[in-house]
Amino acid sequence: MAEAEQTIEGVDMASGDQASEAAPVQETPAQAADAAELEKARQEIESLKDSWTRERAEFQNFRKRSMQEKSRMRGQIIAAFVHELLPIFDNLQRVTQATGGNPEVANFIAGISMVEQEFLTALGKEKIVRYSPRGDAFNPMQMEAISVEEQAELDSETVLEVYQDGFRLEVEEGEAHVIRPARVKVGRPSGKNA
Repeated sequence: MAEAEQTIEGVDMASGDQASEAAPVQETPAQAADAAELEKARQEIESLKDSWTRERAEFQNFRKRSMQEKSRMRGQIIAAFVHELLPIFDNLQRVTQATGGNPEVANFIAGISMVEQEFLTALGKEKIVRYSPRGDAFNPMQMEAISVEEQAELDSETVLEVYQDGFRLEVEEGEAHVIRPARVKVGRPSGKNA
């Protein structure tokens, strides 16, 4: 009996040998509760990790949408401001188209031409471009037809003359917002070509 008392956790203290492995290790109720609690904690960690990942993705999407909205609003504000400045630019352009034999008038016109170029450069920095669609196919989304002329040699509606250049804001690659449509004269196919 003394030998049996010396056996602690399956090791015979007297001989130092392992006790019989046939005896199953009994899990105590405290160990079972700890294992269940550990599994519950692991599941909670996985749930929190999944929730955190989703929240982070939602925040990234929100940030992207906010930046796009900010960029769009900035573009709209710039476009509205430029729309108000375009009549001034048109008047500058009219001055540069004037002719005069006087050298002083020619120098004045050259100075106005430089102001006109600086204006266009400043607009270009904001991705605003002037377009003059002479010879292009008529696009009602970017052009306003002031007059129409039928011509037999045309296969499709084509811009014959540009009365006033258009301006557009290049929003993204291939996408543009028209600030002012180009005012044009459109050639329309006549007769059998129509």
